[in-house]
Amino acid sequence: MSIQLAAIVVSGIIGMWFVDNFLKLILIPIGFYYAYVFLSNYIVLDKKIENLINEMEKEL
Repeated sequence: MSIQLAAIVVSGIIGMWFVDNFLKLILIPIGFYYAYVFLSNYIVLDKKIENLINEMEKEL
């Protein structure tokens, strides 16, 4: 599901190149900001999941 969300975010940023010039100046930085937020949150979530799995393996 997260891969699908990443594909939507990236395709949305690419799609902004086909918008009028004025909107492009506004929307592209916003798109990059949201892509950065998504990527940073995904990395944090991945680390938390990895730590949980490691803790569960230690208990077994």
